[in-house]
Amino acid sequence: MTKVVIVRNPKGDIISFEAKGHASGLGAGRDIYCAAISAIIQTAVIGLEQYAGIETALECRDGYLYCGLPEAAWEDISATIITQTMLLGLKAFDEENKGYLKIVEEVR
Repeated sequence: MTKVVIVRNPKGDIISFEAKGHASGLGAGRDIYCAAISAIIQTAVIGLEQYAGIETALECRDGYLYCGLPEAAWEDISATIITQTMLLGLKAFDEENKGYLKIVEEVR
């Protein structure tokens, strides 16, 4: 199961997100569930960096991705639209594919 942690500031803005683990035990290149989750999250990172021009704190390796937004971007409308759309996509995926994704939302 992939665990995605969405961190918000007290105002409700998404300030970071982190994904850990693989969705199933099918292995690299064969796990369509993991690929779908990764595509949603990585598209958000691309949007933040290349469309919104936000330099994120990014760490990505096999089975792990962390993306932190700089404080100056927390209330940026483009960042909000991109991160909220990512979360909507993850929730829609979870509704259709139970048991492969756990979404945790925290306030810090």
